[in-house]
Parts: sequence; C-alpha cells; structure tokens
Amino acid sequence: MADRVGQQLGNYRLHRLLGEGGFAEVYLGEHIHLGTQAAIKVLHTQLTSDDVEKFRIEARNIAHLVHPHIVRVLEFGVEGKTPFLVMDYASNGTLRQRPPKGTPLTLVTIVSYVKQVATALQYAHDQRLIHRDIKPENMLVGRYNDVLLSDFGIALVAQSSRYQSTQEVAGTAAYMSPEQIQGKPRPASDQYSLGIVVYEWLSGDRPFHGSFMELCAQHMFASPPPLREKAPTVLPDIEQVVLTALAKDPYQRFINVQAFANALERAGQSERSTFVRPSHILATQLPSSPPLHPSPQPVVYSPPLGAEPHTYESHYADTLTTSELEKGIETHGIERVSPKTRAHVRILDNFTMWLSANLVISTVGTGALAIPIFGLGFWDSLAVIIIFNVLGVLPVAFFSTLGPKLGLRQMTISRFSFGWSVVNVIIGGQLIAALSGGKVPSWAGILILAVLTTLVSIYGYRYVHRYERYAWIPMAVIFAIMVVVAAPHFSIVASSNTTTAAEIAALLSFGGAIYGFATGWSSYAADYNVNQPEETPSSRVFWLTFLGIFIPCVLLETLGMAFTTYAPWAAKFANGLVGDLLAAVVSPLGAFGTLILALLALSVIANNVPNDYSLGLSVQVFGRPFQRVKRYVWTLIGSVIYVLIALPASANFAHTLTDYLLIIAYWLGPWSIILVTEHFVFRHGRYNVDDWNNPSRLPIGWAAIVSMVFGLVGVLLVEIV
Repeated sequence: MADRVGQQLGNYRLHRLLGEGGFAEVYLGEHIHLGTQAAIKVLHTQLTSDDVEKFRIEARNIAHLVHPHIVRVLEFGVEGKTPFLVMDYASNGTLRQRPPKGTPLTLVTIVSYVKQVATALQYAHDQRLIHRDIKPENMLVGRYNDVLLSDFGIALVAQSSRYQSTQEVAGTAAYMSPEQIQGKPRPASDQYSLGIVVYEWLSGDRPFHGSFMELCAQHMFASPPPLREKAPTVLPDIEQVVLTALAKDPYQRFINVQAFANALERAGQSERSTFVRPSHILATQLPSSPPLHPSPQPVVYSPPLGAEPHTYESHYADTLTTSELEKGIETHGIERVSPKTRAHVRILDNFTMWLSANLVISTVGTGALAIPIFGLGFWDSLAVIIIFNVLGVLPVAFFSTLGPKLGLRQMTISRFSFGWSVVNVIIGGQLIAALSGGKVPSWAGILILAVLTTLVSIYGYRYVHRYERYAWIPMAVIFAIMVVVAAPHFSIVASSNTTTAAEIAALLSFGGAIYGFATGWSSYAADYNVNQPEETPSSRVFWLTFLGIFIPCVLLETLGMAFTTYAPWAAKFANGLVGDLLAAVVSPLGAFGTLILALLALSVIANNVPNDYSLGLSVQVFGRPFQRVKRYVWTLIGSVIYVLIALPASANFAHTLTDYLLIIAYWLGPWSIILVTEHFVFRHGRYNVDDWNNPSRLPIGWAAIVSMVFGLVGVLLVEIV
C-alpha cells in the first residue's frame, strides 16, 4: 500500500501510520486549522462513480450514530477514487491488545466489555444499522478506559476491494455468522460475532481455525468445540449462554444483542462465581495505561463433596432461581421464574405452541356444531367463526405478553383444565373406535390417549415446547389432504334469513361456543413463555400468539362446518360422533384413510398436553399445602380424574361439548374483563411480583368468584331456555 504520511485528506494532514488491516489503513491526522488530532481511516478500495454515492449514504448514516460507546465519525470524503473517514482518535489501543492474544479474561471483565459493546450495537440496530465486522480489533479503548466500537458498516463498503488477500479476509471470517457468509446479514449476525469474541475471551482461543473456505464451512456446519474442554473452569450456564448466541439459525439466538449481554451477566451472578484465571495475567495489561476495570481476586465456588454444582431452592419456594435447562421431569411448580434463570429464547415458540395445540380434531368438532346442532347456514356460520374468534383470541394474546414480563403463571383461583382434556380424549376415543371398526371401544381409546398425553406433559415446560414445535406439521398436511378429498362435496347451506328469537339465540349460542373454544386458553396463556427473557418484545409475543390461535381455529372450524354441508356426513355427526364424521370423509382413501384416522387420533395429544401440564399448576394455586405436592404428581392425579369424567360423558358428546364451551364463555368472558381492567385501570401495568404468594398482600378474589358464579348461572339460563 502507498505510504500516505505527509499527505492531506480533507482538512487533515497525515502524520504517521497507526495500523492497517484487511479493509483499511489508519493514520494519525491533525486538523490543518484547529490543530486537533483524529484517526483517518483510508479504505483499501477504489470506488467507481456509482459507488461514490453509496459510500456517502453509508458514511452519512454512520456519522449520525451518537452513542457513548461508538467512535464518532467527524468527517468523510473521497480523494480521487479512494474513500476515507475521519474519526475520534482513541489513543489507548484496542481490546486485541488487552490482554495479549491467547490469554483468557475474568468473567467480570468480559461481562463489562460485553455490556458496553452490546449497548452500542443495540443502539445501532435500533437505527437499522448492522456492524458486520465485530472483533476485538474494532473495540477501541477510550481516554477513560471505556470501550468504543468502531468501523460500523465499513466492511460492507470494502467488500468489493480488489486488494484484499485471502489471509486478510480470513481474519474477519473467523468472526462471521453463517447468514453473513451467505450474503444475508442481519442484527443477529452481530450477536453471533460477539459470541465468538466472548468464546475467545473465556478460553483464550477462537472456536474455529483454518483458511477462508475452511472457516466458512465451520461457521456454516460445525458445532463449536465444547467451551469447557478449552476452559474447564467455565460453568455450564455461562457456556449455554455463549452457545445460544452461536446458534447456526439466527432465530435460535437471543431476541437481541442486549438480551445476550443481560443473559451473560445473569448467568455469572446466578453461578456466584467469576471465571478463574492465573494470577499472573493481571500483569499482562499494557503498561502504558491502567486496567480497564479493577480485577478483584478470583472467587471460587466449591460445592460440598458429593453435592451438585447448582443450588436449588425447595420446589415450593416463592421464586425459582434454578436453571430452566434442567433435564428429566420438571420438579418445580408455580414459583415465579427469576429473570436470572430464563433460557427460553425461541420467540417463534409463541406461534408454534398454539398452532399445534389448535390444529387438532377438537377444533373441527367445534365448527361442525354450526349446521346440524344450531341450525345455521353457511355464511352466517362463517361470520360467527371469524368475529367470535377475534374476540376470543384477543385476551389470550394479551395475557401471553405478561409471561416474560412477570415470570408468573397465568392463574387465579381455578382453571377448567379438566374440561378440555375430557373433550379431547372423547373425540380421540371416537376416532380409535371408528378406526378399528368398533373392535376397540371408545373407553379403551380414551385410556390410550390419556396415557400418551401424560407421558409428554409430565416432563414439563421444556418438553411441552419440544413436542408442540413440530406437532403441527403432519396435521397441516393431513387436513390439506382432507380438504382436497372433501371439497367436491361442499355446498352452501342457505341461512334462514329471519331474525326470530330462536335464530338470534342459535347465533349467539354458536358464537359462545366459538368464543369459549378460543378464549379457553386465556386462563393459562402465560404459562408457556414465563421462561423467556424480560426483554422479549411484547408486540411480537402478542401477534405470534394471536396468529397461532386465530389461523388454525378459523380454518379448521370452517372446515368442520363445511363437512356438515354434505348430508351423508352431517348424518354421521347427528349424535356428536366426530370420529364417525372424519371416518366418513377419508373413507374414499381406503388404507391410506385408515392411516390418516390414526394420526388424527394422535393429534389430540398436542391439544391435551398444555391442558395437563397447566392442570398440575392450577391445583397448586390453592396454597402452600398443595404446592408441597410436586406438579407432576398433580398432573398424574388430574389425568385419572379427567378419564373418569370422559367415560360417561362420551355417551352424548355434542351436548357435553356445547355445555362445556358455554361454561368457558360465560366464565372467562367476565374473568378476562376483570384482569384487563385490573391491569390497565388499577395497576397501570405495575405488579409487585414478590408478593404473588403472600396472601396478606393479595386481594381476596371476590371478583373472580363472582365471575365464576355468573358463568354458571348463564349456562343454567341457556339450558332452561
């Protein structure tokens, strides 16, 4: 490269070369009029006339970044065809020099660095800017020994440089995310790069090495070597945080880079230790400046001989402080989940959880009530399905946003968890009976499905999400096949076009059933995201939950209603035999139809799993004596009870389903209004979460009791009418 010492770029004369890398040379410059010093970055690229304007736009965006941990861009320009930027001069070097390469850092120092870098990155991401080149060389040390992030967007401008060597590119490729290698960078790409840096700081070595192509292949396909193999003193929760940031899929990383920094800090605090390093490393700080942060003596936590390295509170403690990554059966119950222990970062689980739970045959059965049971027509049934689903799903979506905020389960004094489990196993039992041609009675099918459901729900939150994450896929394929098979038989059933009391009552009753089906999830909406970080965006949680319930409910309830527009199929459903209805639909498919019925019967597991899991939590609401019995024990007891209820109730399923849905609608309608009013009018969104299990600091709950009474009275009035 040409030596530019003595040249003038803009208003700055270049005095000496400070350093150079793959993308640019950096000179110490002095303003020709003011005499102030600045760092002049001259890029290794020649811009065409078309590129000049792109560079100016990019540089202008970078110059607008004003943050205490971002190096300011003071000026920019193009000399001939060579672009340059003028930036604040940081005289204390970079974090690559503190400590020397290959030396690990203390956890307390790493957390301090990461918090400063993360706040800068989060600020830039909020401005829709991605750094693209996170590495220790681009983390400068300011005059007050604070960390300053430099080189925003420069990597993008310099990507076309004809002067980059493979070795120089590999220096950046060592920190590059899989999606950035594919040319699709996003904010999560900076989080991945920062994760590589943290891995290096903890172990003294990067996870991947090799040529440019080897590095790209490793980032794309290879798992990072276990951190504790390189640094045995790194504790499991710290390693898990780093590995989450290094997930190949950007959607499996933390919600944002700030959440990554917060999780790292919490993991360090929860483990009650700092990373242990040799004492001589303190002497490796550059002698020209003081350490960035005072380094206390390392604190070593040694558990008693034979004890586990984690400290667990009793399973009925008020706040859960153990890691949510525990394996096996979940031992805790309704305790508040501390922000320090939340490790559930897949925000899309808010969608797949409810998609799987509603893409099931009980949703079809609910829609099938419209024409043969309530005597409605096609179009008025469709209108009721859409309108009442919107009304029913809104409170569920809202309550789900409280899970990450509060870390509390969505419970008051009781929940109707028994009810849906009864409904689902009855439908599944009917399908198994239809599948076997009557050889296997419904009661045997009910028992089979109850056992399979319990096997999943007993293990707890983590395994519920694992199951629901994929359960919707085969069901979506099956229902698509059924649409193709049944569509030629669909017809438009005319409405009565009258406004008699009976017609209005039928519309409202079916609307109540639809509303009850959708809003039935509201009493435990937050149970399935309490382990997500507090920083999880509420708007995304709301819409993912809303769509996860609304889409399958509208589609399958409409499908169930459409099935009954064909008279022979409607006759099968006359007595509420959903299993016979679905068996008739797939009968033209022969043996393949039999396989579909078997899979449809298993679909009720996806709907029952959250009911069974929350059932165990519901019982613990009654007080500390109930909390002393572990959650999974209550789940087992609840499974036995709902099977005993389902056996006699299966004799008249349509009546059972209608009554149950109306109970849900009449109870959860007032219940939801009370909670929303409490949240916005009385509490203004503020809760003292530490008082959740302190009866003396909580209301008695008359509002919830009254809403329950009103619901039961409403159902009785409907029955009388």
